[in-house]
Amino acid sequence: MPSSVMPTTRKDDRSSQPAITANGLRKSYGDKVVLDGVDLSVPRGTVFALLGPNGAGKTTAV
Repeated sequence: MPSSVMPTTRKDDRSSQPAITANGLRKSYGDKVVLDGVDLSVPRGTVFALLGPNGAGKTTAV
């Protein structure tokens, strides 16, 4: 493979940290709890998709 298209790696302290982290995410609307204790960690350099049925709380989580 030509060097112009070889993947490169970055060596810095941030590369080991997740790109997205949420711990204990909770959301309620009045007495209605819609998210309760959601933990999420997405590593840097990954493609992440949040899938679920309608009303599962995807948009609220984002």
